[in-house]
Amino acid sequence: MSSLSSSSTTDHVLFPGISEFGRVLAEMISDAPGARGAVLSDCKGEPIDVAYFRSRSNLLDTQLVGAQLSVTIFKLAQTAARWDCDFGVLILEAEQGSLITTILSKHYQLSLSLGIDANIARSTIAFERAGIELVELLR
Repeated sequence: MSSLSSSSTTDHVLFPGISEFGRVLAEMISDAPGARGAVLSDCKGEPIDVAYFRSRSNLLDTQLVGAQLSVTIFKLAQTAARWDCDFGVLILEAEQGSLITTILSKHYQLSLSLGIDANIARSTIAFERAGIELVELLR
């Protein structure tokens, strides 16, 4: 896994969150080439912890990723449950970058913001690994 210490170069200065959840988020974005930041939110979109690269994002933008998607993601999960389907992982790709998001333990949302230069395959692996670790911490 990548080192969580801040680099002396601006491109790699990492805000690693304030809790064990932030540590997991920081490891995830360090292992996800092109990541901007990640947030763990509750079902109302309130951030629990965040991690981000200061040269690619900021605290507010990273928190807003979870807040803006929260209602939509949880509604999609409810619809999927009515059809007896698992929600899984949602990957959104756009001109400015990509977003990977999922629901953890029915009450939490994990989101990863990626730049246009991101490696989505490697980012998805880091995302899934972080999701497993976060579910354990949420118990």
